[in-house]
Amino acid sequence: MALRVSRMIPRSTIQAPRTKGIRNTLNFRFSSTSSGPTSSAGQQPVPQRGWSLMRFGFSVAKYTAFLIGSAGAGILLVGGTVFIHDAFTYSEKHLDRVPVSPLALNPKLGGPKNLPIAEVNLDDEENEGMLIPLEVYWEVLSYYGKPQISECIKMAGKPRLVIVGGGWGALGVLKTLNPGDYHVTVIAPETFSTFTPLLPSAAVGTVQVRSLVEPLRKIIARVRGHFLNGYAVDLVMGEQLLEVETVESDGTKKRLYVPYDKLVIAVGSVSSTHGVPGLEHCFQLKTISDSRSIRRRILDNFETASLPTTTSEERKRLLTFVICGGGPTGVETAAEIFDLCQEDIVNYFPKICRKEVSIYVIQSRDHILNTYSENISKYAEQRFNRDDIKVVTNARVKEVWKDRVVYTIKVEEKDKDGKTQKVTKEVAVPSNFVLWSTGIAMNPFTRRVSDLLPNQVHRKAIEVDAHLRVVGAPLGTVYALGDAATIETSVVAHILELVDQADRDKNGRIDYDEWKIMGKFIMFFLKRSHSIKKKIPMAGPHLEKVRDMFQRYDIDHDDSLSINEVATLLAELGNKITSLPATAQVASQQGKYLGHKLSKIARKEAVLAANGISTDVGDDVVSKPFHYRHLGSLAYIGNAAVFDFDGLSLMGGLIHNALNSSFLNGKMRDVSYRKEQLAKLAYLVKDNTAAICDALYADVNRVSTEVILSETSVVLAEVVNAYANVSSWAEDIKPPTGLNFRLMKLRIKPTPKGVVLIIAPFNFPLLLTFMPLIGALAAGCTVVLKISEGLPNTSPLIQKLIEEYLDPEVVRVVQGGVEETTKLLQLRWDHILFTGSARVGHIVSAAAAKYNTPITLELGGKCPTIIDPAYPDFSLIARRLAWGRNLNSGQSCTAPDFVLIPRSGQQRLIDELKKAYADFFPEEKSLPQLVSVDATNRIKGYLDETKGGIAIGGRVDISQRFISPTVVIDVDGTDATMQEEIFGPILSIVPAETLDEAIEFINSRPQPLAIYVFSEDETFKEKGALAQGQLFTMMSSFKREYLGFHLEALVNQDQYGNPKMGTSAELTRLLHVAVQTFGCGSFDSRFGAI
Repeated sequence: MALRVSRMIPRSTIQAPRTKGIRNTLNFRFSSTSSGPTSSAGQQPVPQRGWSLMRFGFSVAKYTAFLIGSAGAGILLVGGTVFIHDAFTYSEKHLDRVPVSPLALNPKLGGPKNLPIAEVNLDDEENEGMLIPLEVYWEVLSYYGKPQISECIKMAGKPRLVIVGGGWGALGVLKTLNPGDYHVTVIAPETFSTFTPLLPSAAVGTVQVRSLVEPLRKIIARVRGHFLNGYAVDLVMGEQLLEVETVESDGTKKRLYVPYDKLVIAVGSVSSTHGVPGLEHCFQLKTISDSRSIRRRILDNFETASLPTTTSEERKRLLTFVICGGGPTGVETAAEIFDLCQEDIVNYFPKICRKEVSIYVIQSRDHILNTYSENISKYAEQRFNRDDIKVVTNARVKEVWKDRVVYTIKVEEKDKDGKTQKVTKEVAVPSNFVLWSTGIAMNPFTRRVSDLLPNQVHRKAIEVDAHLRVVGAPLGTVYALGDAATIETSVVAHILELVDQADRDKNGRIDYDEWKIMGKFIMFFLKRSHSIKKKIPMAGPHLEKVRDMFQRYDIDHDDSLSINEVATLLAELGNKITSLPATAQVASQQGKYLGHKLSKIARKEAVLAANGISTDVGDDVVSKPFHYRHLGSLAYIGNAAVFDFDGLSLMGGLIHNALNSSFLNGKMRDVSYRKEQLAKLAYLVKDNTAAICDALYADVNRVSTEVILSETSVVLAEVVNAYANVSSWAEDIKPPTGLNFRLMKLRIKPTPKGVVLIIAPFNFPLLLTFMPLIGALAAGCTVVLKISEGLPNTSPLIQKLIEEYLDPEVVRVVQGGVEETTKLLQLRWDHILFTGSARVGHIVSAAAAKYNTPITLELGGKCPTIIDPAYPDFSLIARRLAWGRNLNSGQSCTAPDFVLIPRSGQQRLIDELKKAYADFFPEEKSLPQLVSVDATNRIKGYLDETKGGIAIGGRVDISQRFISPTVVIDVDGTDATMQEEIFGPILSIVPAETLDEAIEFINSRPQPLAIYVFSEDETFKEKGALAQGQLFTMMSSFKREYLGFHLEALVNQDQYGNPKMGTSAELTRLLHVAVQTFGCGSFDSRFGAI
């Protein structure tokens, strides 16, 4: 049956379109005779030809007139709509007398460099809809001879707000600033703003460049501001003048001064060079022009590589892409280039070009995406490794040449004495594309401002206080935000001020009550004095345990802190505070905060003046310090994404939401689509059996014959059965009804549950992953598969195959350990299927109970075997126990864990077990390995602590993760081997003199998954059923058809076996073992030719 997958599920069913219905074609015949009257003698009817022609002509004329009239009416209606739209949309602007101030056309000179001062802009007198001071009205009246209020509104009385930059921070200010509060001028080198997170996508053409830009003038128009296309180069704080450099049409550069009352620096940053030579050969990804240049180079490289004159070495160099830097920009660019190769290059270029592509990501730290959680970094690295993107960590770029990149990396090598030492190795990578994305450095203007202020010591940005005011600049006049700024984290500088305010008794010491005032940990302490949390908001989380901090730094234990002790405390506190990341999210929030604050200052100007407070120092009065709220981080890593928010890390994108959306769209309600997915799953296994066997052999030394017998053949049989029956399973069921429901048409309609989480173990990775998956797909659910992290070759292969064969809108795979599983269990699922230990099952059950999620648990346990001493064939018992206990080295939840037998039969059983073990396992090394070193050490601990005697085996090799098949005798219930499921090749023998004693022993312990009874006495077997668990009577009447079913699959699929672990001799031995194990007596004639 399992062998006939290709016959039962033809491949054509996977691609065949589903027929929606059959359209019937009706043929009409028209009679040439009329339906007029006939004579009684059967004469032919009298022709009415003239009358028919008149009726036909009338019908033609009627419908023609109707069509012409309808068309004319439609044209008139559309035309009238267009004219009406034009009348209300377009209006003529009278441009005959455009008001322009003479100072705008001929600005006066001034400032330290005697440059033109742009006190008046060309469009200052064009703003509309604003109220103006009376003196401005009379000035306009005297200048033009009559009022020009509607077209000429002056902003001369408003404070001048100059914003330098057009990025996220500047946009945040412009979008939250109230129109009319300030005379706004924006200075930026580009005339548009850019949605920078999608620049990597624009660089490969995934999104169009025009969808990422928005004209700055359109945004500025909301606040009736002005725009200057240029660069800020210098600042004269004493005269409040900003020096700006502009470029004329002929390329010449000119400079001018722009006066300001408040200046906002939002110029961003540049890429850090780290002193590496040759960066002129690299690309950067900061602007739209950068993304265009990158796209042009990538396509040029592929076109040149496609030429027949290009050598093999040159082709490899052209198609090697090196990304220096493992941050979000570098990682997303590498992922986008990989997607370009997978989706476009392979279809439109010679396939040798795709084969020769190499992508390198060179990172100086331990992991890529180091600003994300460690699990996300590891997941991204695993994903890149599976996609053959080479991630080189702990490496530093030494130099960049036109045709290669040279980096250094420390590797371990042995010296002459055999000692291992780290040496620096230099590696050269030939490449024609290098992206430099290795952190940020100061913009030239930012550097100039920092040099002007002596107390600016930060090396990468301007230091600002909690109100975003530049430290050292005149208070309330210069602000900085985004990548150009960093909020100060050092609290030591505020020691004297803090101590002076908190030291109420002026004794030069801070007691605990004064410390609480200084720290402002409790809210009512925030009403009066300044505090650490108010000066440095990011210090708040570190001040939560005030008493603990106070006692830890009270070195002399006098219940007070001296100045030195306070200094020590604040110095360490400052070291714990981290700066905000240089992201668009931070810049946007800072811009919005500053825009709101400046508007508040403008609105409360009269109130501040009445209280004698200047608007320059009104920040503390009208607004709280800036507080950053992290809204999560998202990074694209190639057909998937990683998300990090408030400790919640989701790998592979927002999987749950995506699958839930797919389910709600009804994709899996179509039974034919379920069958299509089942068919693809069948061919996934059938086409890749050899690769699966190779992976399991590399991971745990499992031979291909065992994998085929215990996993692939069973999965194929199950998927064939599901494919054949899913249509009937999905049909409505008519239940039996009582008299009270007899008049109703009751139906039970099988309905898919929704999004299912399947948590699969490591021991049978294919069987225990795909069997529940088959059921979920047949039921019409979408599935998240959490596969084991313990198989470094098999798990990535399973994920790769599922992503290749199955619909990603239906099935997604997540890899990872305990933390990833914990995060998944925090989500709301429609059903959870878990296979594993009882201990973890309790955790899964508790997580499911939070949302009342239905759950299916397939848990292990210590499965007992009860042996009737009167059973005649102990040889058969020994063979079955040897096979069942040591299949997959005992890593099976239904394996016999211990044996209950009277002492009188114990030695007889041991003798037969020795024979069976010697026959079944002539070479111990051919057995599978345990999954990990930890598992090996755990099982070794049982052998070290057991009080029983080791009758067979007992050899342990930790380095090889190997424990030989072992039998421990004379074991009681308190023994180390009896405390939990062993999950290894150890069989314990517990003396039990009577069946009642054996049943009592079993019932006093946690319920097992299965109980095996060897007996020919029906009374013995029925009494054995009193023990808790699922009873299996292991008798010699085992059905031969069951064995033949699996062996047929094994024989017909022997071409998938690996030659070094699936030889014909080994296959024959395995069949011999199977026949002896199940007591089938002889081979079927079909198997005689093996």
